[in-house]
Amino acid sequence: MARTCPPGGASVSGFACRSSNVPVPSRIQLAAAATAGLVPMTAFMSASVNPDALLYALWSLALWLGVRILKRGLTLTDAAGLFAVVGLAVTAKATSYALVPAAVLVLAIGLWRLRRRDQNFVPPPNRNCCTRS
Repeated sequence: MARTCPPGGASVSGFACRSSNVPVPSRIQLAAAATAGLVPMTAFMSASVNPDALLYALWSLALWLGVRILKRGLTLTDAAGLFAVVGLAVTAKATSYALVPAAVLVLAIGLWRLRRRDQNFVPPPNRNCCTRS
């Protein structure tokens, strides 16, 4: 009996919908999820026994985490999650080495934005540095 909704297709649709989480109407989010989930090749490749179903899900998760870092700012948990997903994807299939430069670019942009945000921070004056004992 063939499955109508393979696990790879469902996760790809879910992460595509979450990646399009911008201030747009919900119709566009639905269209993004439907476009990713209803592509016939995704369902066909996910129905057979190969690493591509896991690869689709991990790439979609990496895309969502990258968009999340770029939109919300870099946090340690998001960066660790992104590189854990990239590591799992590389373990699943060697073509996932293409994710490494993109993940490093997202990390560099996130660190650059953190650096710019921290430059505006003025620490309070240390009153103990000028006192004599």
